[in-house]
Amino acid sequence: MRTYNDIRTLNWSLRLPDDWTGVEGQTRGFHFESRDGTKGLYIATHIVGPEHPGSLDELARWFVAAERATLEDMQGYVWTTMGQQLEAAPEVCIALLDSYAAEQDYRIVAKILSRPGKVVRASFHDYQCSGHAASVAWFAPIIDSLELVEAVTEGMRYH
Repeated sequence: MRTYNDIRTLNWSLRLPDDWTGVEGQTRGFHFESRDGTKGLYIATHIVGPEHPGSLDELARWFVAAERATLEDMQGYVWTTMGQQLEAAPEVCIALLDSYAAEQDYRIVAKILSRPGKVVRASFHDYQCSGHAASVAWFAPIIDSLELVEAVTEGMRYH
């Protein structure tokens, strides 16, 4: 049975397995990795100004489109969308994009949480995904635990 550590910033909270550590890097936001290096997480908060009009779900869709574009730019990878969800409420919108590159045994799940003025973008990586169903089961409690601080995100869980 895995044990978890709670991680909390001013914008989001998350439960990660206790063998994961923060990795210093050149990315904005945070990067965490499993001890064996087979799994990772990149997470960042983006401030959204009034120059970005539109609804929260439009904002979440824009970030999902950016995720897709990033995947398409990865030369040598053919990504299959295994699942996509969008749940919009008046105060928060949550989007999920599950992508799998079978030839490389590589899975990435993006979870986008948007609320007025901020977007939290998390990218969960399974670098040695030997089976999609097993990866879904392994990551589900971690992905489900990611929530906005001071915002209600009940209801959407990834299973």
